[in-house]
Amino acid sequence: MTNSSTALFLGIFKGVAGSGVLAMPWCFMRAGWVVSLLLVIFVWAATVRTVVQVCRLAIQITPKKTTKPMIVEAAAETVDQVETSVADSSFVNKALCALKLRKANKGPKKPKEKLDPIGYGNLMEHSFKNERAGFWICWCCVIPCQWIASVAYIIFVAANSAPIFSSTMSPRYMTLVMTVIELALCMPKATGHLSFSSAFGNFAFFAGTGAMLVYSIAVKGLKVSNLRAFTDAKGAFEAFGILVFAFAAHTETLAVMAAATGKGRAKFPYLVFLAFLLALSIFVGFSFCVYAAFGDATNAVFFLNLPSNNIVLNILRLCVSLMLVCGYPLLAYPIFQAYEATGSTKEVDAVHTSKWSIIFTKKYMWRTLWRWLIIISTGVVAALVTDGFGPVSCIGGGLTAATSFILPPMFHILMSQRAIPRWSYGLDIFIILMGIVGGILSVATGVYSLFQN
Repeated sequence: MTNSSTALFLGIFKGVAGSGVLAMPWCFMRAGWVVSLLLVIFVWAATVRTVVQVCRLAIQITPKKTTKPMIVEAAAETVDQVETSVADSSFVNKALCALKLRKANKGPKKPKEKLDPIGYGNLMEHSFKNERAGFWICWCCVIPCQWIASVAYIIFVAANSAPIFSSTMSPRYMTLVMTVIELALCMPKATGHLSFSSAFGNFAFFAGTGAMLVYSIAVKGLKVSNLRAFTDAKGAFEAFGILVFAFAAHTETLAVMAAATGKGRAKFPYLVFLAFLLALSIFVGFSFCVYAAFGDATNAVFFLNLPSNNIVLNILRLCVSLMLVCGYPLLAYPIFQAYEATGSTKEVDAVHTSKWSIIFTKKYMWRTLWRWLIIISTGVVAALVTDGFGPVSCIGGGLTAATSFILPPMFHILMSQRAIPRWSYGLDIFIILMGIVGGILSVATGVYSLFQN
């Protein structure tokens, strides 16, 4: 639990700064820099709106804490008892009573804070006033979406890390290494460890991508002649299918928010805006420079534009892979949150809705085994589909569209306590339609990739 704005900001930024930035230069090449820039700003604005909506609604349904009045009342009662004892006591007793009085003024120890009920399942339950709805939205949409994203992270790390060690090494060996590392990183129950992993991941991200960008500019140079403003409609649709999810980090942001307390919780929506604004600036600048350096030769993954026999570049590749390794816990935590917490959000001390909570977390051993099972399953699937993202994109595109652009506006419409202005209602409907179109395009890209292979 933390109220540090810096730690929360780094956690949010780490959730946004994923592998999507590495494919952005290809989108600029495919659709032209003018069209791509407009699409990026449009998607960024829609994403920020939906993330802030989810955060504000999560704060709205969080139970109010009532520990301070209880502490004051207990302290007052102790003071009365001490004052009564002092009136007819010996010198030693008076000294002991004075010591008790000093402790009473400090108040009893505050109870350890629990994670607040933050998750798509809770929002769904409050939207439809039905606990079963929250349960099913978690198990049919959010959990599969995060699970597939975790698989994609392992695939990306394995494919780009294997050539660093040997040109003949199979990426499947790296999936095994990645899985073992994540078994250790994902064990802490609370979300406090996310701050540390996020800070390290951000450092690796800036070090890796920044140094590779400097290398590209130094070797290739920035040429305005490489930049095309427009291409064709097909390129624009293909670019939109990728860019629509470039900033998607809704569940990861909620995972960071679950650990926010005090001032950090109050400032959280503003921290979201600042983190996403920083991500927008970095992503756009990175894409422009890479596109200007490589022109029409810009590859779908930026790594492939760089030589693989350079030791320094391989170290930088490893840095970016470490960034994704540190981002994996942010993806996996919402899965754990869905079934590990106890009770229903209808209770005062609720933390989640899953009716299977008692079965899954009755003992620490069962919690560990279930986490291992989930992480190992992502590694096994990643090893089986290492040669292509088609199967992952087919399913993940639609689920990501639902969690990023369809569910948040729907929650906002259903949970609003006041009348929604027409412009806001219309904007929510438009974002839902955008999510549907983006999901269809993403699924279509995955199907096309499958048929090509």
